[in-house]
Amino acid sequence: MLLTIDYSAEPALFRPSQERSVTIARATEHPGVDSDIVCQALSLEADAFAEVAYSWNNFGELSALLLVEQHEIWSTGQARFRVPQNLNFSLSTDFARGVTTLTLHEPRELQIDNERLRVALSGLAEPSATNLRGAVSRWARSKDNGSTLADRFIDLRIALESVYLRDFPHEHSREMAFRLAVFGAWHLGANPDERKLVRKKLRDTYEKSSRAVHTGHVESTSENEELLSDAQALVRQGLLKLLASGAPPVWGDLILGAGYEDATEA
Repeated sequence: MLLTIDYSAEPALFRPSQERSVTIARATEHPGVDSDIVCQALSLEADAFAEVAYSWNNFGELSALLLVEQHEIWSTGQARFRVPQNLNFSLSTDFARGVTTLTLHEPRELQIDNERLRVALSGLAEPSATNLRGAVSRWARSKDNGSTLADRFIDLRIALESVYLRDFPHEHSREMAFRLAVFGAWHLGANPDERKLVRKKLRDTYEKSSRAVHTGHVESTSENEELLSDAQALVRQGLLKLLASGAPPVWGDLILGAGYEDATEA
């Protein structure tokens, strides 16, 4: 999917470089919302990895009168822009009118919920949402199929810790795994059976990601891929709930039936 957002940048003519020192005037409609927050909100809404890619046109000597050659040079999260495989769109440009037309070859597969996207953008733009933005960023990176399975488990573990262990930074690893699984179960489960399932998924994910941290490797099996996918869905559910309802005043009270009046409603 390709989404374009109008920005004004200066200087107008420049040679792109990895320093990325171009001055960009942010949109003023929503203060505090920059391209990173837009990508995070879109990632949550689309349940997919989204990132910004910059491109430039190389005119060369007199080539502007003949043909424009476009070069993709970098994306915000990678050393170079990764051209998507099996593109479902084509671009054509009328340089005389300055109009570029995007033609989709397949119908849209994603339906964006405008209200939920608005809530995500507003919540992530809050000055106090630094921890939450970090969690969403790590969750989104775990959805990047260009990363190794081990790296994706590690990113997901950091997201989980940012959400469920932020009030307990000095716990031992076994205690952290227990708290994370229990808090996540009470935060997301609607009944005892659901909480047991969530607790097991989060506990298994934490153990698998710990192995990835220590060994740098996770075997690429269907079971591990399924575990990662299930845990990603749980983390997304938790992040969306935090954006919509906020965090309970004290996470530890959640398992005692306090914190959320609707603690048992996922």
